[in-house]
Amino acid sequence: MRRAWVWILCAISAAVVPLYMRAAAMNTPNPEMLLARVLRDQPGRGFDYISQDGLCALVQSNYTPLVEGVDVIAGREVWTLRLKPHDKYRPWKQIWIDKQTYAVLAQRNWSSYNRLKSATKTKASFLPTERMRPRSVNVLPQSAAVRLLPKSLYMASGYRLAGAVVINNHNATQLTYTDGLHAINIFICKSRSQTPSRRLGFIEDFGQGLMITVKCSSGYATVLADLPVEEIEKIASSLQ
Repeated sequence: MRRAWVWILCAISAAVVPLYMRAAAMNTPNPEMLLARVLRDQPGRGFDYISQDGLCALVQSNYTPLVEGVDVIAGREVWTLRLKPHDKYRPWKQIWIDKQTYAVLAQRNWSSYNRLKSATKTKASFLPTERMRPRSVNVLPQSAAVRLLPKSLYMASGYRLAGAVVINNHNATQLTYTDGLHAINIFICKSRSQTPSRRLGFIEDFGQGLMITVKCSSGYATVLADLPVEEIEKIASSLQ
């Protein structure tokens, strides 16, 4: 009799579990569609050379979105989305997305060495709707930005020039490359008479990534990025 009940329970489990898994799959959104919706609804990120659609395509070409499950943030139900880089040495990100508004209510940023760099979580169910630029910078036209860089510039795969600004009070130009989620910043100081405070040619860890300063044709160049040392050095060498 006991053996019969065991067989009955096994049969019920075999029937119910697939149904449960199928229902869960039906309630889980398509990761690519979820990511596209989030990127479409997010405010601009200050990239002057890339459109919102172009930014979305850039993220999808460099990262694979994976829905990890559900959670509750600030009393709101959210999807947990992992953005897995196609290249192993790249930094990666987790974001928690409001099921109704598609706002990003929390995020974790992991370094290229798989260390947690930062974590943020909102206490309210809304996000800022705009980003402000410092008043001391001017946007540089893309053609002028390209002329500042050597034609032999090495750039990590998947990154595009996204914007450039002139920092007036430091006589410097900041050029930003992005893979859609993360940035490589190159600062070019046009004054050779002003010696940089950091040692030339040495890699330093500034907490969010690595930094190196080298001499270039127009003065000094500083590269900041969360990439392996070899990649940072290649970029810096191509600037000299």
